[in-house]
Amino acid sequence: MKAFFSDIDGTLLDSNSKLPDANKQAAELLKQRGIPLVVCSARSPKGMKVVLDQLDYPCVYSAFGGALTLDGDNVLDSVTMSRQDAMEVYNFVKSHWDAQCFVYDKDNCYVHCVTPAVNREAKIVAIDPVVTPLDKVVPDVDVYKFLYYQEDGRDFNEMQRVLSELFPRLNFTLSSSFYMEVTAKGVDKARCIEVACRHYGIECKDVVAFGDNYNDIPMSTVARFVAVANAPDEVKKHAIQVCDSNNDGGVGKYILQLLEK
Repeated sequence: MKAFFSDIDGTLLDSNSKLPDANKQAAELLKQRGIPLVVCSARSPKGMKVVLDQLDYPCVYSAFGGALTLDGDNVLDSVTMSRQDAMEVYNFVKSHWDAQCFVYDKDNCYVHCVTPAVNREAKIVAIDPVVTPLDKVVPDVDVYKFLYYQEDGRDFNEMQRVLSELFPRLNFTLSSSFYMEVTAKGVDKARCIEVACRHYGIECKDVVAFGDNYNDIPMSTVARFVAVANAPDEVKKHAIQVCDSNNDGGVGKYILQLLEK
């Protein structure tokens, strides 16, 4: 394999948001051999930094589910939603459903108020959100992503169906049972793989990608997709193999076994 791609939460990190020893060992071996390890996450670049620092292997990385791909500080690919689309979908969701909204531009996360969900997210990604009226933020920033939270995700299926019909220029993706992400059309983790492979001069068929959730499924359309054992069955259906869980360092174990052959 000429490169490896991995989601972060639920895949590369364990359930306590720690990097298992096997994953550290795999990253070090890849570094020694000069094989890229590309991290592709729904997180913002700042939210990825704590993980990238632990890996200590400068490679291409992709934020916001493939909307922003960087090589260090060099932007390889960037896709924001139009300000009109952002304002319209924000207002529509606000008037129809009760869901906590996180707004992301390149450098900041904005929330209307602090809730337990906001505190939990801030702790995981080690970023303090900007608390401000979102009605004033959304029209004035380049939005990479809206993240909607509901504790039980009760409205997400309806939201995804209705919004997809009304806003065809946007993507609506369930990234867990309690998160739904909104990005510009054409943004997904397959895009990240394609951009990174062009940058490295390799073909997508020669890379392995790891994931654990629904927003990782697009990776299976362009690369050899391996699901971690903790992934939902629907995600596993798209995988060529299932490795050990995130808590057992499944990504690292798979890479180490593959490179030892």
